[in-house]
Amino acid sequence: KEIRQFFAPSLAPVDKLRLDLQEIWPSGSTLENLHGRLMFCGLTRLFKAGSYALPHTDVTHLDVPESRSAWSLQTQFAANIYLQPAVKGGGLELWSEKVDSKEEFDALSLPNSYGLDRDKIGNSSVVLFPAAGDLIIFDARRIHAVHEIEEGNRLSSSCFIGYRGLTE
Repeated sequence: KEIRQFFAPSLAPVDKLRLDLQEIWPSGSTLENLHGRLMFCGLTRLFKAGSYALPHTDVTHLDVPESRSAWSLQTQFAANIYLQPAVKGGGLELWSEKVDSKEEFDALSLPNSYGLDRDKIGNSSVVLFPAAGDLIIFDARRIHAVHEIEEGNRLSSSCFIGYRGLTE
């Protein structure tokens, strides 16, 4: 509600993306329902100077392995809308490697962390420095990270887009 009020009378950027997907996807697009509850869409994150995100993956079936719905995804995209880029730093780092199983994740992970060990995963494939208003969609099952914010703040709004095939 607060995010929608902030953007009013315009649509919040993630709401616009969600509506566009509903209209252009052949069989429509809906919010995911896990355990009888709609999943949240539109996480807004503020990274301040000194903050970063370790290399990691987002794989729903690893987070909720008991969910049939999570296992039915062919892939899971992350959609990030950049509201304010950092003045310096804050790049989105992407790897081409996927991590689809708990065993793979555990073998690459840092002890007691959500993150993956850079020494085990090697160098990223690309680093992107988005501008305000940019939408970047990438495969969330592939390793990704956010470089440390050196100056300013990085504000983004994001959601996941689950893909089950052309007709779902």
